[in-house]
Amino acid sequence: MQSSGAGGLRFKLGSSLGVVSLVVLAASLFLSRRRRRMERIIDVISEFKQGRVHMKNPDHVEHVINQLIKGGKSKLQVVSDWDATLTKHCHNDVLVDTSYSILEGCEQMDPSHKKAYNDLREYYQTIEYSPDMTKEEKLPYMIEWWDSAHKVLLELKVKPSDIPDMVSHSNVVLRSGCETMLEVLHGCHVPLVIFSAGLGDIIKEVVRQHSTLYNNIKVISNHLEYGEEGYCTGFKGVTIHSLNKNEAALTHGNGLFEELSHRTNVILMGDHLGDVHMADGLHSVQNILKIGYLNREIQRNLQEYMDNFDVVLVEDETLDLPNALLQKIL
Repeated sequence: MQSSGAGGLRFKLGSSLGVVSLVVLAASLFLSRRRRRMERIIDVISEFKQGRVHMKNPDHVEHVINQLIKGGKSKLQVVSDWDATLTKHCHNDVLVDTSYSILEGCEQMDPSHKKAYNDLREYYQTIEYSPDMTKEEKLPYMIEWWDSAHKVLLELKVKPSDIPDMVSHSNVVLRSGCETMLEVLHGCHVPLVIFSAGLGDIIKEVVRQHSTLYNNIKVISNHLEYGEEGYCTGFKGVTIHSLNKNEAALTHGNGLFEELSHRTNVILMGDHLGDVHMADGLHSVQNILKIGYLNREIQRNLQEYMDNFDVVLVEDETLDLPNALLQKIL
């Protein structure tokens, strides 16, 4: 009888332990699934874990990314600056040519023209990036800079046939991952609007030589106008400089933005505080993620960049993070 009682006890204990094990297993599976559901996208994407990534409001970034994913490729467009955004800021410790500095490689550029360009850049660029001046204070200086640079350009008597040679002799380099981004966006029929205060003719030629100028790429920039003799005589439309991209969006990109009005989700990329306004002409925007590349005077400018961009990438010469986002969205 004692043996039978002991056996029954062991059976009850075994059954109880089995039930407990099943409960623990079920609870573990439930919590595991819940954790997976609660896991944030920005915690899953490894590119967000890099030390060069800064966000003032990660919860806002997470919310916007989830909305971009929900909208998918049919709702998406990418609006990007050109110089030091789709191109590198620095390569092998050497500053990369901007679309304007590529002009310095043309054969018509004699020492006096080069000095004029360099003097203008040295003087006005300090003002452009000064954290101690407001946009309103900088604005007249930017207008002076672009007007003066354009006068020098007109003296060069540039022809369309000069531009491919200028680009091939420059040191311009696309950011690592740029070719992949262009290919992916084209393959998914997602528009890429390149919005630049540089020279549109040179931007297009750089894309042709270093990648492919796909039909989904639209360039809003300063485009050269040529006279009857074939030389550059001026520029088409209102001059775009680094601080008037919001106004220029309305004049240069109005028809384009209307065409893209059904694409209400935007990834915006730029390296200048003025770039945050590049999508101002898109009145139908519902969700926008602003990615800023901070390339100079990091400690001095970081907080202001974080105040204006959702994600700030410090001294990052790649498009790894935007490409990782596109993988999730597309």
